[in-house]
Amino acid sequence: MILEIIDEAAEDIVSIFKWYESKRLGLGNDFELCLDELFSRITKNPEIYPEWHRKIRCALLTRFPYGIFYKKLTTLYS
Repeated sequence: MILEIIDEAAEDIVSIFKWYESKRLGLGNDFELCLDELFSRITKNPEIYPEWHRKIRCALLTRFPYGIFYKKLTTLYS
């Protein structure tokens, strides 16, 4: 599975990173590591997290109060 992050989500990630980093040096990096681990789990096994609504799934970060909402899309090649 290839992970695609929409622009709005990418902007949120940058803002959250900066906020945590402003609270404590290195905390933004911790957030980024947790996020990377979650993205890795999603790409390896996208169906591991529960379906939240109409095939949209939600994966929660363990150390931070955020979740990733995602949908597995099927691409057809001709």
